[in-house]
Amino acid sequence: GGATAAARRRRRVAMRAGASADPLRVPLAEPTADAHAGSASGDDAHDDAPSTSGRPPSSPSGGLRGILRALRDPSCGPRLRRLLLFTSLREFKPSEPFLVELYETRGLTSGALTRDVFPSWTHARLPALILVCAFAARLGCRRTVILGTVSGMVTVGMTVSFALFVKAHVSKEGQAEDEAASDEDQHEEALHVFGVPALAWVRLSQAFAAFAFASHQAFLGIAFSTPSPSPSPRSYASAYVSAPYVSRIGTPTRFDARRIREEKESVENASKAFPATSHGVKAATLLSTCVSAVIGQALLRSNAPLVSLFAITFLTQMGSLIVVLCSFTEEEETRVSRVDEDDEVDAPSLIDVFRRTVRASRAIVSDPSVAAWCLWSVASAPTHAFVAANWQTLVADAGGGDETKTRAFAYGAWLAAQRAAAFLATLFVGAFAYGALVTHHSREEEEGEEEGETSETSARPPRAATTTLASCSFSLGALSFSLLGASFARRTTVVAVFVTFFFCVFEATSSVCAAAVGLGAASASGFETRADASERVGDGGSASFRGEKKSARRRATSLAFVFASLSAFGYLVDVGTQGVTDLRKLGVRERFETRAAFVTIASAAFGAFAVFGFFVKSVFTARPEARPSATFEDDADDAEFSSLLTVEDL
Repeated sequence: GGATAAARRRRRVAMRAGASADPLRVPLAEPTADAHAGSASGDDAHDDAPSTSGRPPSSPSGGLRGILRALRDPSCGPRLRRLLLFTSLREFKPSEPFLVELYETRGLTSGALTRDVFPSWTHARLPALILVCAFAARLGCRRTVILGTVSGMVTVGMTVSFALFVKAHVSKEGQAEDEAASDEDQHEEALHVFGVPALAWVRLSQAFAAFAFASHQAFLGIAFSTPSPSPSPRSYASAYVSAPYVSRIGTPTRFDARRIREEKESVENASKAFPATSHGVKAATLLSTCVSAVIGQALLRSNAPLVSLFAITFLTQMGSLIVVLCSFTEEEETRVSRVDEDDEVDAPSLIDVFRRTVRASRAIVSDPSVAAWCLWSVASAPTHAFVAANWQTLVADAGGGDETKTRAFAYGAWLAAQRAAAFLATLFVGAFAYGALVTHHSREEEEGEEEGETSETSARPPRAATTTLASCSFSLGALSFSLLGASFARRTTVVAVFVTFFFCVFEATSSVCAAAVGLGAASASGFETRADASERVGDGGSASFRGEKKSARRRATSLAFVFASLSAFGYLVDVGTQGVTDLRKLGVRERFETRAAFVTIASAAFGAFAVFGFFVKSVFTARPEARPSATFEDDADDAEFSSLLTVEDL
């Protein structure tokens, strides 16, 4: 009975240590007195270890300097270089701005594309996201990314096959069916590729394209999975050692100060890696799209065949497949630190993954800042998808049907200009978006230490949460302003400028959103692994140094679920808004104004909540199930846990 109670107590202590982790905090505080006491009881070899006190580390950054610093870092640099190389090759598509032109030159009309082809991509988005979640749970995120890359290659291959082999179906009498057809629909139905109706062939290619786009959620899971979550800096003794450090089985042998220092440095590097990864991947995407659009436009002006652009796209997709096959190794997907030889990393079942993901999602939403970014993504992503698909139609409407006014905006030149401007905006925002966050947390911690505040004051609402809500409100307001400006403008150049401003605001802010959500999801996923490890310690099993079986594959799967869920919610919002505008048969300008009204309402809601939460402290208090408050029993557990850390040899 006593052993069972002690085991339960150790599990509760470990779970409290993991649950107290704030996903947006950068550990700037020093180890507590318990940690210093533990280090004093160690060997003399640790006495000469350099102190971690002094000047705080540089703040994380997603700007150009921060990305270059992360690329040079030996711990995360090689992996970040592989991520950027894969992204650059995958997004290098010189054929992308000319897809409609290819279809129209091969016999498909613009009406058929709008009515029959492109809606197939929209309808396939939600099933594709479900497939990505299932594949990530069963096969892992790496294999899901491989399937998505292959799906992208199949899409390009089917498009090239359509361009080369489409022809009119010939009847037994030897007369082309489309020659006798006077109706436009009959003409399109007469087109075949390898005996398959051309419309069905193109629709199938759009379904493959939807899965290729959906697999990006699994790629985000890999990108944000390896860096360890950032624990709370309030107590390194409990935050960094979430379960006893054991040599084989049972109680700990000693508290290693050097290992604690190394763990602290690794967490600091992980915190800095998330902004650099998010903004670096976004910058690589925009830069690759910009360069590929310029190259595609230049090749067409040099009288290169249109099909050659799609051939180049196919080769770059093949290159990205080679990168993921050769560089994204299984060690990155399933990585275990200091686990005994008897331990095995098993692929979690679908039920287990779903259960863990629900708990991780609840932990994410309990943090106000991360919850705000999730809501921002759901509110803004559908509008971004709508603008990306319809901005050229708005430009054509502003031109009044005059092709000379819209030709400059129809193809790759203006698309390249948009991506270049968004690239610069992403780096600019990334350079300044994270310093204030670290400053707020550091100032609050220093004030708490000077005033001798207890753990009860930790429930005070952080300024970062209010700053996050204000940032979401401001960015949504900027998006609404650009939409209204584009809808009311009467000159094509002015419309294009407002649309470019929209893309700059969205791309830059979405990078900050991805970094915040990824860090929060990784922290929640890390809590689950620490809780699982604490059970094994309490039952007399062995554990790693931090008491957790660090499976990056498990964390990547949970991340893929979170990002896919956000994308699915955004899709549902998009479908609902699109249904309202279709029901009322609105024109393109009215549709832009409707989207602007929706974004304006969301911006006002974020702003009101920020003002209300600034004065009502309870709004930003974490939910008790995610971050339990300290009790007398918990304090006793902490005392017992700290005493275990000072044991020399048993």
